[in-house]
Amino acid sequence: MLELESIVLVHGYSVQNFSAYGNFPRLLAESEIDSAICAENIYLSAFDSLNDEVNCTDLVRALNLRIERLEKDGLIVNKTAFITHSTGSIIVRRWILDRLQAGKALPSHFISLAGANHGSTLAQLGETTMNQLKMYFFDRPDKTNEILKDESIVDKLKDGVFNYNSVGMKILSDLDYGSDFLLKLNKEWLNEYENLNQKCYVFSLIGDNYNAIADNDFESFFVPWQLKEIGSDSVVRISGSNLNYQIFTEDFSSKNTPTIKPTACKDVANLILNDYSHIGKDGILEKAKDKSDKAFEKIVEALKICDRNGYKALVNNWNQENNSWFNLNESNDKKSINSTLVFNITAPGKFEISDYLITITDSKGSAKNVAISNSILKHQPITNKTNKSTISFYINTELFQSSAPHKINITVLNNYSKMQYSSVTYNLANDEPVQLLYPNQCTYVELVLDEKSFHILKSTDSKVKEYTNQKNWQPLPEDNL
Repeated sequence: MLELESIVLVHGYSVQNFSAYGNFPRLLAESEIDSAICAENIYLSAFDSLNDEVNCTDLVRALNLRIERLEKDGLIVNKTAFITHSTGSIIVRRWILDRLQAGKALPSHFISLAGANHGSTLAQLGETTMNQLKMYFFDRPDKTNEILKDESIVDKLKDGVFNYNSVGMKILSDLDYGSDFLLKLNKEWLNEYENLNQKCYVFSLIGDNYNAIADNDFESFFVPWQLKEIGSDSVVRISGSNLNYQIFTEDFSSKNTPTIKPTACKDVANLILNDYSHIGKDGILEKAKDKSDKAFEKIVEALKICDRNGYKALVNNWNQENNSWFNLNESNDKKSINSTLVFNITAPGKFEISDYLITITDSKGSAKNVAISNSILKHQPITNKTNKSTISFYINTELFQSSAPHKINITVLNNYSKMQYSSVTYNLANDEPVQLLYPNQCTYVELVLDEKSFHILKSTDSKVKEYTNQKNWQPLPEDNL
């Protein structure tokens, strides 16, 4: 029987006040989770995510130092649960991986609440937009009441979301879809999950209220599209939070025949909570006023898991609840049931390819299939701001799957004629185990293209004679070695 002694709460991006945890510390102390759980054994984290010089790796190191100090004071990590929100989820997941790889004890439970596990479209706002928002509120106070429904929001913004000096650009870069931090984290998490899952119970929960910020804080015209994506909790996509995901990886520079096979994290306890948002009065943390709050009840349910059979039973129960959520959204044309697709395209040696064309066609090779074009949601694709070899799509899953099987072609067209890459075309069926997209999940496609900038031919090769009398040999004659 697992004995839970301590709980550590870790907040997300932009938080600057312990009030962000809402009533959770008190409610956890009052709940009958374990006899050892009391207010004294509940820890609240605090870190500065708005410092432009700090990135997620810095925060992981800082977290590790603090936990090591607590361990010296008697904290037992494998009897401790970590409950994380938003950016806090990726910080703690990276820390868990580092401990696993170092052979150290892992937390008994990891619970991700609206975790930005695969990124957030918030990262696309950038410094300019964030500072424009600050200027709007604080440099034009005469206009504030015309925009805000609740004047108290101004104080909330001053205390929390917006910092006067910086906006945490390095954190935002790490939150961008397909960032180096997220690619490394999710590849290693997937590779280590079988081992990790034997030592730590993993859960992810997220709400579906994507209009929360527009409804509660601003007039809808003022809220940028990045904060009201359908199929999100207003900040993080449902697919971007789900810890069930897959990665397709292939190196075409070393193979003649493309064979794409995914590895996947599956059977992770994941729950979608109806009418919960990321922040605000309907926020997954703030909404809980008492122990009857649904999100809080589900967290307590997760914390009480103490064996593998119990975990499997909870996974099944949550899947049934998710099926009810799916049925509810069928009456809404399934607009909230979407998937995130992240491509990372590089040259051999992981050299960045900054510009390429991705064409998705149906089985007949048509890129004009209405289902395909309509499945790609507005404002897509999104190119990672710092890692130009990464591009992501937000896709309505059912519409996309209705045109399966698919063909995907990746072509690099650049003006530097001496650096060329072979185009890649591969087929994806609509059946297991090569389904590209799953509802409310993230898929990564990581490909290394065959570089065609250098070839070696035998002197007897017919192409040598063919190209001898040419003024130049563009395109280069391909070798058969």
